[in-house]
Amino acid sequence: MFTCHINYSEADPYMQGIPKRVTILREPTARLESLMSAFPWQREPVMESLHRFMEDPTRFENGGTHHSRNQMMRDLGLTLKETSDDVIVKNRINTLSKDLDLVLITEYFDESLILMKHVLCWETENILYFAKNQHAHRNEIAPALEGQVRLWSRADYLLYEHFNATLWDKIREFGPTFYDELKELREMLLEAHDQCVTSTTTNNAVSQKVKLKGDGKSPFCNNLLRDVSAWFHCIANRQSNIPKEC
Repeated sequence: MFTCHINYSEADPYMQGIPKRVTILREPTARLESLMSAFPWQREPVMESLHRFMEDPTRFENGGTHHSRNQMMRDLGLTLKETSDDVIVKNRINTLSKDLDLVLITEYFDESLILMKHVLCWETENILYFAKNQHAHRNEIAPALEGQVRLWSRADYLLYEHFNATLWDKIREFGPTFYDELKELREMLLEAHDQCVTSTTTNNAVSQKVKLKGDGKSPFCNNLLRDVSAWFHCIANRQSNIPKEC
């Protein structure tokens, strides 16, 4: 399994056999708001910064090298210039529809996980998670601002709306047992939270942190709480035959 932030076209050299290809998308305006919230040097309210940014995005674009305009479409293989051409964008979306086994949607994360479970032949236990490092407060996005972002980052909206519709097509094709599995997942998530989590705290009024119950020695709970960096180190140690529990 190869999982990290990487441009789609750069992943193939690392994969062998016939891999399953899965990615995730997020509603573009919400993604931009989250990006603004994550800036450590943020000195004014996030929405003020976002409105100021959208007044003249080219002033801040820095040649299109930063993660803002049509970034999801760029991660999936197009250049910034190509994202301005609807024909190229739609052709790329059609290609991705054939190449990707599943596209998860952040706003429907649990539903996406149920579909992924079946694509990867996993069990429900394999898709349990804790929401870690999420923002303590989500800013409300006005329709006018969403409209500005939709025009400015049009390729990302075409991409997102296509695969959001595809997600719901897959759910309908799955049949009525889909919602039985979704109910089971959410019940198991609550059980895991009750078993492992003693509290969530707010860090610098920006993000919530999870604190484990007891002495923190439960492998099940620790694995659910482990972040991406810790998993990378753990897997690297395993591959190097370094004896370290994970």
